[in-house]
Amino acid sequence: MLAGFAFIAAMAGVIVGVAMFFGAAMDITGGCSNEVLQATASQNRRAYVFVRNCGATTGFSTEVTIVDEPEGELPNESGNVFRVENRFDEMRVEWETLSRLVITGFSADADVFYKVVIFEDSIEIEYLPESVLPPAPSGANGIGVL
Repeated sequence: MLAGFAFIAAMAGVIVGVAMFFGAAMDITGGCSNEVLQATASQNRRAYVFVRNCGATTGFSTEVTIVDEPEGELPNESGNVFRVENRFDEMRVEWETLSRLVITGFSADADVFYKVVIFEDSIEIEYLPESVLPPAPSGANGIGVL
């Protein structure tokens, strides 16, 4: 009888161990973390700019997410509006109106992974990247030449 109980306990331990292993392997965040650079709220939503880091084998990405509540927290997920390769600490978002969000502060030649122009059929997204053109040469008086 004691041997039967020991066998059942051992099998339960194996089942729990396997479940824990596969639970860790199926982590939906993939070991990623988000570092918030900016959060700004409108009357009914909140937009976040954040850097996503998924570990040593991947690079950083700078992303934008909109959540449905002005006090909503940033989920540990990829951005639902904009994702661009590399870290752009100067990226910012600004609500121009309740239905228009402007994103600035990223390079025009950056590798864009994901870009939404209209979010949930109600929010227009405008992208204003930094110019990749070199600065205009200066004239003798220090004023740019046209």
